[in-house]
Amino acid sequence: MRGLRVQSKKLMMTGICDVVEFHRKPSGITLRGYDGFYSVYPVEYKKGAPKEYEGGNADSLQLCAEVMALEEMLACTIEEGSLFYGETRHRLRVPMNAELRETVVQMAEEMQQ
Repeated sequence: MRGLRVQSKKLMMTGICDVVEFHRKPSGITLRGYDGFYSVYPVEYKKGAPKEYEGGNADSLQLCAEVMALEEMLACTIEEGSLFYGETRHRLRVPMNAELRETVVQMAEEMQQ
């Protein structure tokens, strides 16, 4: 799915996911009009190369915020997503670990203040 609008009431943010892939799995979420269960896998597209911030990849923060919104909207858990960089034409897998999630929460709180 391209251009999926997302919203997180917890983070008080809205956004648009570039691509969200739904992969058929034995367990996961259901999709209206489709049989079976699916996992949710977001992919964020970037034109250039990775952007760094103090402590990591800034693009990972955006992807994590999108993941957290998707989890809230779809009542699921998403363990990873990917960043696709046009400059390298390569997907970078990004695990959604506790440290990344906490950084997103802290930054969202700072932005709201």
